[in-house]
Amino acid sequence: MPATPASLSQKKCLHHGSREAVARCPECQRYFCRECITEHAGKVICQNCLDTLTREQSANEYAWGKTVGGWLGCAIGMLILWLSFNLLGQALLKIPTYFHDGTFWNQN
Repeated sequence: MPATPASLSQKKCLHHGSREAVARCPECQRYFCRECITEHAGKVICQNCLDTLTREQSANEYAWGKTVGGWLGCAIGMLILWLSFNLLGQALLKIPTYFHDGTFWNQN
């Protein structure tokens, strides 16, 4: 519930006890002076809560990137594995048939 102007003028800043509070942080519900608050996403918020929000947002973005990166790495690994087996199969097909019947080693 937002503080009324009369009750807000009677409050003091959490960090600066001699200063009058000008806003109440909607996240932590504490009162702050002009130097201790900032505007973010259309609302006035204290620095500690802003740090927490941006840390959570960056963690969520990192988690998404980590998931996409994991799937991309898996797909690239599968492609490399498929290419390796394909090349091995092509090399085995190029071996002459007389190599398999044992006459290759008995040539004198």
